[in-house]
Amino acid sequence: MLDADIGPVDDIRNLIPRATHVVFSEGGLAACAPGTPGAGLRAIAAAARGLVGVTLGAAGFLWRESGVEHHAAAVNVAAVDTLAAGDVWHAAFVIALAEGRATGDAARFANVAAALKCMRAGGRRGAPTRTEVLAKILEIAS
Repeated sequence: MLDADIGPVDDIRNLIPRATHVVFSEGGLAACAPGTPGAGLRAIAAAARGLVGVTLGAAGFLWRESGVEHHAAAVNVAAVDTLAAGDVWHAAFVIALAEGRATGDAARFANVAAALKCMRAGGRRGAPTRTEVLAKILEIAS
């Protein structure tokens, strides 16, 4: 998985076809493919060999897979600190995919993990546990 954040655009473009999953930050996608997030993902998808997506903070996660655009809504929380929220999101997403979850389920798991992180101050110290993420998912579902 490529975490395509802001960086040298040529380097990111060179890495895109090497990863099965390419997930951009909003700024990273805008630098590589200006325009709306959906248009940017369509442009990037031509060079990718799998999923391309973009984390959109409070607007959730948008991705293209097999030529189809999908969206997973964010969890609405009162954010205290967003430091490391992207890192938490990427880690949770990769863990969920490695466990065999479908992309939509992995995205929802990651969205919940990142939302919980945003409710706490501190970078790594604010990262939620798996138990906390699963409890919040059950709370949301009920």
